[in-house]
Amino acid sequence: MVNNGCYENCTNCNSEIVCCSYFDKINAPVLNKEELQRIKEFIKSDEFYNIMGDNLFSLKLDGNNCVFYQNDKCLIYDIRPIDCRLYPFDIIKIENKFYLILYLLSCIDYKHFYNESLKINPLIDNVIPWIKRFTDEQNYTKMKTKKYKIIRELDL
Repeated sequence: MVNNGCYENCTNCNSEIVCCSYFDKINAPVLNKEELQRIKEFIKSDEFYNIMGDNLFSLKLDGNNCVFYQNDKCLIYDIRPIDCRLYPFDIIKIENKFYLILYLLSCIDYKHFYNESLKINPLIDNVIPWIKRFTDEQNYTKMKTKKYKIIRELDL
């Protein structure tokens, strides 16, 4: 992957819950066909995803937990999907325009994350080929209730 994502910003968190792996209030990450194939080859299984549409998939859950988060670590960390790397940022579509947003979690220092938002541009570039499917409303059934702040409109 081009960019390691936002995880480093969360490593000092004192929360008992690892937000990016607990899906009580957020939807499971989506992944494209290439990410799916990479994970299949890595774990030697194909029992970890749901089909969401043409070339779009989501991770299965173990209750509310990510199937790959075990013993306090991500088993696929180095090859995790772009959606995982982006969190707590996300891309949404509003009136046919795409926006980079930041979910307003109680633990987030908004100013710090806002400054970090430019570092994820390579991730956003990787999402562009499948941006319409990535931002389809079916992927945001739980996320619609989360508060967020628009960081910037994406020039796509």
